[in-house]
Amino acid sequence: MKAYHAAYQIVGLLAARGLRHVVVSPGSRSAPLTLAFARHPQIKTYVVHDERSAAYQALGMAQTLRQAVALVCTSGTAAVNFAPAVVEAFYLEVPLLVLTADRPPEWIDQQDGQAIHQGQLFAPHVKAAYQLPVSYEHQDARWHLLRSINEAYNEAMRFPCGPVHVNCPFREPLYPAPHAPLTFDDAPRCIEELPAETQTLSESNWQQLEKLWEAARRPLILAGQSHSPMPFYEHIEQFCNQLHVPVVHGRLANYPYHSGLPYPNILPQDLAPDLLVSVGGSVLSKPLKLLLRACPPAQHWHIRPAGKVADPFRALTHILRCDEAAFFREAARRFSPKAKDYRNRIEELTTAYDAFLQDAFPAKTNELHELWLTQQLLQQLPAHALLYVANSSPVRYVEMLRSRRDVVVRANRGTSGIDGCTSTALGAARVDDRPVFLLTGDIAFFYDSNAFWEAPHTLNLKVILINNQGGGIFRLIDGPRRQDEGPAFFETPHQRRAASLMAHYGIPCFQVHSTADFESQWEAFVSREGMAVMEVMVDRQLNAHIFEKFQQSWKEKQPMVSRSH
Repeated sequence: MKAYHAAYQIVGLLAARGLRHVVVSPGSRSAPLTLAFARHPQIKTYVVHDERSAAYQALGMAQTLRQAVALVCTSGTAAVNFAPAVVEAFYLEVPLLVLTADRPPEWIDQQDGQAIHQGQLFAPHVKAAYQLPVSYEHQDARWHLLRSINEAYNEAMRFPCGPVHVNCPFREPLYPAPHAPLTFDDAPRCIEELPAETQTLSESNWQQLEKLWEAARRPLILAGQSHSPMPFYEHIEQFCNQLHVPVVHGRLANYPYHSGLPYPNILPQDLAPDLLVSVGGSVLSKPLKLLLRACPPAQHWHIRPAGKVADPFRALTHILRCDEAAFFREAARRFSPKAKDYRNRIEELTTAYDAFLQDAFPAKTNELHELWLTQQLLQQLPAHALLYVANSSPVRYVEMLRSRRDVVVRANRGTSGIDGCTSTALGAARVDDRPVFLLTGDIAFFYDSNAFWEAPHTLNLKVILINNQGGGIFRLIDGPRRQDEGPAFFETPHQRRAASLMAHYGIPCFQVHSTADFESQWEAFVSREGMAVMEVMVDRQLNAHIFEKFQQSWKEKQPMVSRSH
């Protein structure tokens, strides 16, 4: 069996398992897979030449679809360029099926082109890695091929989802003869995995938790990062209302209700919990992490049906292996309500911070800076939009400011790099009918500008670019901003403008130099069909001053809020 016959079997099986999207970066060694994917009638194939951008676009697609998306590249350094997005997918728990073409093993280390050690290239940042046979003459090899693809697909989709690597060595000939009558198997053997229907705690476990609950005076629910509003949030809301318990949820949790504390950064030490119940992924807020490490709760329960559980606050006491919705339904029945004082104080803190934000950033002002811009964006996005936020300053701003609850917010906070923020948003826009927005800074934007290389101009993606001509995050962090070498060794000063780059790609670019510019151009920008960029020029020195003043003003106000009790 030739390489292209094997590729047809791989692709036919993946289609039978439900795969519908693949991102291909062209190359010679991967030609059998590329042709098979391109010719399969049920699979949509996207061609992205830059492998780093391709992998992040696949990440955005899989994150949006909640389905496995395949990635294909040729051998050698092409595969290495998948690594940043694969690592991000690993920590975000997004299902990617990474298919890397490879040379026959005897040519590794023999000065043959694009022949490197690929078998464990992404370890330990994939859920599993599979090495396909190099020859298929024996029936056992053909059985191994299909078994491995079945297992790889199951592993990518098994909770918690994540990337899986399949290394595919191909011998020449790589290309079939023109018009060769190649066909896909109509009924490949699928190995489906059927998950357990229920995951509940035992009666003895519930009795143990009931005693711990009774002993707690300040129980707090913490919702971590999630790609979209989670179905169990309704049960958390009902639980909290019934038992008078507060909930803290950063913006990346996508908690759809207005209750609780949506600003984790402002939780003061005198409101630290003695029992913490956490759900979801990681927590962005560094102040909250530092608070919980300095004042650890006596009990920290994390609810997660399967997979690894981290201990970010150094306080973890119980891992509850059960369904989140089932836990809160049953807990609401078993646990007794708490006094309302703790929840009331958290709600009043939220109200005070909302009022503080209203005074700090009035809708009408002549002073253009990053916090004002972000606040306006969060309030004026279309209903049910999807907002991607780049790392460094933008994602921190979003966590600090008021935001509409009907907008889904996502960010690459698995590893928190800037290298694929634009590509991830663009990938989501390829497969999502909602209006997709990206709030990004200049360094992240220019670093990932290859995302626009082959992107269809019809995509409903709008990019709001904060250009402070150097990256302002290091002026906001205490360590580097207090060093004399800060500007030279931490910032990235430049004179680049997006307008000329976007002209090169044929994408319209709106220019904003004042609050009046923003107000006058926003509607035209949002309503324009297809892709567009709004470049907002700001002064990073002014912005650092505004940010410091903002934080200091809240520090002065917060004790007064606490003293009111």
